[in-house]
Amino acid sequence: MKYKWLIGTWIILIILTGCEADNSFEDTTLVPDQIQESQLNEDNNFKPLDSETTNVASTVVTEENEQNNSKLPEDLLIEGWKVGVPFSEVVGNLPEDLEIDDSYMRYRFKSKDFDLYFTGGGVLDYIVTDESGKGLNVNLHVGDDEQKIENVLGRTVKKESVKDGYLGYTFSFDDYDIIIFTRDNTVQGIGMQLTGSPTIYEPEEISNYYSNYIDTMNNNTSQTNSNAPQKETVQYTTREELIALRDDFFNRYKNLLEVLSNDSSNSKKIDAIFSDIDFNQVELDLEKASTYWSSKDKMLAQLITEFVESVLDIYQWQMIENNSDDDQIRSAAAYQIRDSAVKAQKTNQKILIMINYKE
Repeated sequence: MKYKWLIGTWIILIILTGCEADNSFEDTTLVPDQIQESQLNEDNNFKPLDSETTNVASTVVTEENEQNNSKLPEDLLIEGWKVGVPFSEVVGNLPEDLEIDDSYMRYRFKSKDFDLYFTGGGVLDYIVTDESGKGLNVNLHVGDDEQKIENVLGRTVKKESVKDGYLGYTFSFDDYDIIIFTRDNTVQGIGMQLTGSPTIYEPEEISNYYSNYIDTMNNNTSQTNSNAPQKETVQYTTREELIALRDDFFNRYKNLLEVLSNDSSNSKKIDAIFSDIDFNQVELDLEKASTYWSSKDKMLAQLITEFVESVLDIYQWQMIENNSDDDQIRSAAAYQIRDSAVKAQKTNQKILIMINYKE
């Protein structure tokens, strides 16, 4: 169903960019040579790129329809759910028919009626439904006539053409946006996006929940009848293993920058750099190893994890840019590539300081 792809693209733009999908971006052209020149210096002489490239484009601010908002309930909900709550508070209310993955550094809990997206810190920051009859607690649902939207929510903050005949409506409230997709005069999907940065950071419970889910799925798939405990080999438990992981990813990163410098549109070469790496498995291994780390190595492990994630972001956003024919998506991807490169550069500098530090 084409709508599934569309809303997935908006989720990528809205969640990962931390800004509206239709924002314009300044200075979004990737300059691989400039990034490569600063990043590949292993002598700890890193200098961040211009500060303006690290600022996410600001949220479009327009007048709210205060008269209409006064008629709305204090909390808008999508099928009883609202963004901004920690995983620990809602874990007991999760539907039973869930499929879970950790794509794009978010945990997606997919049910028949709606999808829930949690940050790595365990905060619900995006909800979306495209199931007919499901929607907001103000009698606005998927399948309703498009004219009903502004009758219920008031004058939209933004209304614009998205792609393939779809329209996107955005309504801004104090700490979240409501995003509604329509096509052929009919509501096709409704989303709620947390605005601003989460103030809660509780990664352990959602990480453990996901790990247990993966273990259960693997056990169901293997259908093993063995009750004997299996001795698991845990990677990245020592400082030496962590440094080796960083070195491996730094070498891959250098190769990635070389490809981007020569021909950033060569998706085949970009893919080949990471063809033998399962990023999700690396992150899972780092989580399992965390109980073995000394207090000193915990900080190093966190920085190495951030570096790995930044490299992954560059890879993923470059593939999005290469595979999209939408100028808006390509522009957003170019901005994210540059921003991720700056993060990788700064994080790697901190890693080198810790590695070379003599107590």
